[in-house]
Amino acid sequence: MGRIRFKFRSMPVAAFLLALLLLQLLLMAVIPQQGMGGAGRFRGAADLMAQPPGWLALLHLDRIYQSLLFRATLLLLAAHIIYGNVCRVRNLLRPRSRRERLRRLGSVVFHLGLLVVIGGVFLNSACRTDAVFGLTVGQTVRDIPTDRLDGRAGPWARAATGRFVLKLERLQVATDATGAPDAEATILIGPPDGGSATRGTVSFNNPFRWRGLAVRIGAIIGYSPEIVVIDTVGGTCMRRFVRMAATPGPDGKLLHRDFIDAPCGGLGRLRLTMERDAASPDDVRLVLGLRDGDRWRDHRLAVGDTLAAGGVRITSPRLRRWCHLSVTGDPWLNLVFGGFWTALAGLGLVATAAAMKVTRNIESLRDPARR
Repeated sequence: MGRIRFKFRSMPVAAFLLALLLLQLLLMAVIPQQGMGGAGRFRGAADLMAQPPGWLALLHLDRIYQSLLFRATLLLLAAHIIYGNVCRVRNLLRPRSRRERLRRLGSVVFHLGLLVVIGGVFLNSACRTDAVFGLTVGQTVRDIPTDRLDGRAGPWARAATGRFVLKLERLQVATDATGAPDAEATILIGPPDGGSATRGTVSFNNPFRWRGLAVRIGAIIGYSPEIVVIDTVGGTCMRRFVRMAATPGPDGKLLHRDFIDAPCGGLGRLRLTMERDAASPDDVRLVLGLRDGDRWRDHRLAVGDTLAAGGVRITSPRLRRWCHLSVTGDPWLNLVFGGFWTALAGLGLVATAAAMKVTRNIESLRDPARR
């Protein structure tokens, strides 16, 4: 039994557990994870929100953070650290030199910090909340399931609904120096009871924090034209903003397109595509596709133009932008950061002890009598 305990706290066991943990973290960085709060993983159109391949779901590679293997790895690593620290504390109390006591203390503090990190990861996973919304500029959503595109809540989460009201006031889209899209959104978030709301700015890698929640913008930005269908008597039978998804076109370039079903005039399904002038990105036109038998006929509309088809009129009076916003709650994230800084402090003590040893060796070389 003693040999088993000794082998469990040995360095090869620690190296194996750490390698297994790093491998899972690497897979989490490469494979899109379900319920990790990344609003950019959503494409925008229902037909593009495809489920992951079957083999990914079978192996739980699309939700490693929630898998039994990931939690078992953390538990075994925590048990390894606890047992090792008990032995280190016992050795710390034995008479040693000042340098050796400092080195052992640093080792205890370092492993204690790792233990706090593991505990924080477990607690944060159990209490975490994540809600994803698709918003057109000017749109307001509530923190309820019917307004969400997706959402997750840990088993110990206190409140996962009814926490806020969120409005997208402005969305500014640009291109950075590398040619990658960059966006900045102005939001208004407040309590659902009509209390004082707070205005904030969200950009890539710069979330806005409000009452323990973090609002992040997704990587997918699209166009949202307003489509109005007017019937034969001049009544409006449909008026809505359509969030158009960015999908790869035949030449590999992203196209903003989607479809809607018109409820009147016998129009059936309308195919929508945004054309953008490469020389002038702000010059966009709506390409409206109408089915004519087995063929599609495309009609180009500028903002405010009207098209007569099937006895009805179709117009697009306004064009706006839309984006995904995710609202996440990580109540124990500060504990993870605290454990990280504690571990760094332990490494600092170990480094100090090593520096003391080097200093002593140099002094011994200078004065052989001090050896």
